[in-house]
Amino acid sequence: MPGKVRLKRGRSFLEQAMLVVDALRARFLSLQADALRHPEEPEKLHEMRIAGKPLRYLMESLEGSYGKEFKRNLRELEETLYLLGSIHDCDVAIGILTQYREELSIANARAGGKSAGVPSRPVTALLLSQQAKRNSLMRQLHRMLRLQESA
Repeated sequence: MPGKVRLKRGRSFLEQAMLVVDALRARFLSLQADALRHPEEPEKLHEMRIAGKPLRYLMESLEGSYGKEFKRNLRELEETLYLLGSIHDCDVAIGILTQYREELSIANARAGGKSAGVPSRPVTALLLSQQAKRNSLMRQLHRMLRLQESA
């Protein structure tokens, strides 16, 4: 969560709300650069996603009070958060499948041979599928953020 936001005397509610939006956006953007430099660290992407949620909720509540650019920024944020959520889902699945495959390997080794164990090929196939999906989503995220920067 960002530090405290100093509200200004004599400002309207909408002016005050934009101070909070600006602070939340600054926090989100500060995490974005670090998360994209380290895509192999799911925690950084998840932290970015979590930081974007309050920004999204506040912007959604203010959407009717601002113009097209504000709405465009909100849509871009929603798309970014959706992609981050999908990447997080892949990260969770990859973690579970990796652990399951390791446990299967141990159980199969204890069973004493290939014919006695449970095949791990289907788990490996699912794991590779999730990794490929994550890579594709990361490419989409990079493209989207580059387009947002150039706009």
